[in-house]
Amino acid sequence: MTKQCWLKRIFNENRSMWDHDGLRRDARNALERWLDCGTGRLGKAFYTSPSGEKLVVPYTCKSPACASCAQRATLDWLFGVLSEL
Repeated sequence: MTKQCWLKRIFNENRSMWDHDGLRRDARNALERWLDCGTGRLGKAFYTSPSGEKLVVPYTCKSPACASCAQRATLDWLFGVLSEL
């Protein structure tokens, strides 16, 4: 299992420690979206090739707090800056 999967498992198992009224609602929403990132619970895109192959791609959370989404955004920004130079 990857490090992120372990971290998500810990947050899921200890949901009662962070999913309460003492934590701001937007922070709880960000954590919930991060936990659902890439699982298909946020939605899915369906693609079909001309040969009939089907591909299902789960949506990502696009949160700066998410390791995979923030890394992608950082790389996109970096390649954009490099292309301008």
